[in-house]
Amino acid sequence: MTHNLGYLVFTISARFIIVILTMLPLYSYSQDQYLFNQGKSNYNIVINQKTPQIIEIANLLQSAVEMVSGVNIKIVNKQSVERKSILISLSSDLSEEQRKELHLTTIPNNAFIWKEHFGNLYIVAETTEDLSNGVNDFINKFLGVDKLTESSTRYVKTDKQNLSGISYIGKPHFSYRLLYTSEAEDPAYRSFHKLQAFQGKDNHLWGGAWGHTFFRFVPPSNFYKTYPEFYSLINGKRIPEQLCLSNESVVHQVKTALSVMIERNPSSKYWFVGQEDNDSHCECDRCSKIDKDNGSKAGSLLNFVNQIALAFPEKTIVTLAYGETQKAPRRIRPVDNVMIMFCTSGDFDRVTPLEQQNINIILDPWLQKTSNIMIWDYISNFKHTLFPLQNLTAIGENIKFFSKKRIKGLFVQGNIYGGGAFDEIKSYVVSKLLWDPTLDTDTLIKDFVQGYYGLDADAAMKLIYDTGLDLQHNYNNIGLFDGATMLTTNFFKLRNFNDYVQKIGLTNNGKKFSDGSHVASLLAPYQFVQTTQYLNALTKNFNSFDPADYKIIHNAATSLVNTLNSNGSKFMGENGVFKSDFVNGLKLVFDDKPSILVEENKAYRKPFTIVHKSSSIHAGDNGLLDGISANLNLENNSWVVFQDGLLDITIDLQSKMAIHTVSINFMEADIVKMYYPSDIEVFVSQDGRRYDKWNTYNIRPLHKTHDAESSTYTFTSKDIKGRYVRVVAKSRKLLGLDEIIIK
Repeated sequence: MTHNLGYLVFTISARFIIVILTMLPLYSYSQDQYLFNQGKSNYNIVINQKTPQIIEIANLLQSAVEMVSGVNIKIVNKQSVERKSILISLSSDLSEEQRKELHLTTIPNNAFIWKEHFGNLYIVAETTEDLSNGVNDFINKFLGVDKLTESSTRYVKTDKQNLSGISYIGKPHFSYRLLYTSEAEDPAYRSFHKLQAFQGKDNHLWGGAWGHTFFRFVPPSNFYKTYPEFYSLINGKRIPEQLCLSNESVVHQVKTALSVMIERNPSSKYWFVGQEDNDSHCECDRCSKIDKDNGSKAGSLLNFVNQIALAFPEKTIVTLAYGETQKAPRRIRPVDNVMIMFCTSGDFDRVTPLEQQNINIILDPWLQKTSNIMIWDYISNFKHTLFPLQNLTAIGENIKFFSKKRIKGLFVQGNIYGGGAFDEIKSYVVSKLLWDPTLDTDTLIKDFVQGYYGLDADAAMKLIYDTGLDLQHNYNNIGLFDGATMLTTNFFKLRNFNDYVQKIGLTNNGKKFSDGSHVASLLAPYQFVQTTQYLNALTKNFNSFDPADYKIIHNAATSLVNTLNSNGSKFMGENGVFKSDFVNGLKLVFDDKPSILVEENKAYRKPFTIVHKSSSIHAGDNGLLDGISANLNLENNSWVVFQDGLLDITIDLQSKMAIHTVSINFMEADIVKMYYPSDIEVFVSQDGRRYDKWNTYNIRPLHKTHDAESSTYTFTSKDIKGRYVRVVAKSRKLLGLDEIIIK
């Protein structure tokens, strides 16, 4: 017969508990065998090994049973005739009699079994990892416990639970399930969702570094000065940005370095030999010939990686199909122990499923060459983690598409810094689908929203749903590095958004939300968009100012600062956007002083001419004299960026006056190839025709700093007079500056 059991659904977090009465149909039973019934249990949890891993797995089950029933089941080392058992065991630890009782011959790779036999429940697997998966799957599917986030767990409260007739084999669709988000960094979250670690103490498969590893084997600091031929030939010059893959000495060095790494970590099976994160591939004659013959830069890469793999036949060498190597080579095939990590980088729209964008055109040629393929997919905006990229439908469709393609595994990269838009729900949906891609994405979304947002689930669901519709219907292409200022439709405009949040019962400060509902955090992405739009508009149109908009955006910015200050993350984007700099910049702009100007600047909003127009990456040329002082946030709208590295500006002070100082503030950040100028020249003119050179700065030698820094260079004089000031500065790459100050 079939039992429908009434139960209570609880959601636990650090802040709140929600109780919902509902009904759940369970299994069909031939004879009742209750794990617990009315606060009592006749079961022990039995383990055959006392290893830390097995004990931890048993503790998980013990805690889950107590959570849902209030019953504490003992953990013991032997079965007894007085009490029934839940036996948690590796198959190798089963007795011959137990194997016969279970009719157990072999268990498939990556699988586990649940089997009830005469009232005893066996949870068995070949490996500790698979055994952990079996117990966590039992806790989730049978006991009704679900881990929504790192700190929020939803569970089923019930008086009794029947084990009769359970017989189940669990196996993931993808052999490799790697999620790189802040949630998945938590070992308990990762374990519950049956994800695998690729770094840290829980990583048992992946050796060495991850991803871009060429320079781990051949570091330029050790080799470039003596052996420049080890590195890419670009425009006739050896540059340490990639390796020369046709150089036999490079092959030898990588083999030697990898051999040392493997000796230190012999149990790891998978080793990355991956290109650096740029497209500066070698153009020497030998590399170019291989690439030309294969119609792709992957030609020289795969030729190189195959040689490494053949030297280590017991290991799997992983390399990247990424950037210019994303296209499969015409002729060369990967040898058997090479795995291709195919990256979905490029110009793909992150809101539209990849299959609809014909990713087959570049993926299928790889699948024709090898079945040993993993996918590196991306689910967040890496320029701004607060960008409201609601792409849950596309995420679900992409995972289902890769399952149809029989891909072996996925590495899904999201926001690792925490505090980003929709981070928690994305991690949850991806985790569930990596184990079982047949699950319905919309159902997973609803399960999460109802559990996590509690009494405010309807408002949260509407906000999430409407955001997804807006992005799908109004934007042709949203990439990995698009900025928030692109969002200009009515849904995100200032007054429209504030009207919208009022209609669905939200407020900018979250005071109308149920305590602890987490919905307030959903507003941060939109507060961020509002604020960024406003800063962008202010920079480009600094002669106009709408007080009504200022008040709205001031409120949004204040709420955003509060949200960010409560978030533990350091960065707001992959390119080194410091949260502290962004917050400090907002405080500067929205401190109820609309002037927000440098205290004294004779050049403020004065006419100017410029020889080379700035890039549109950040502020327009007006940003040089707008009075808004930029901070070290690489995405600050006040920075003016010249892609050709040349500044040549002439400022008209509109009258002849004494000039004591000219100061220019420059930024340097190697992460975006932005460097201080090599020299700066300042000229002064009375009439705009004849200019006298005031001074020249020769900047210190460039040093590479990954993080952003800035320096102000000041020219000083006691008796210079003039009306026109010309500043010329040159840099070898991007040139970023703000502000030019004349006193």
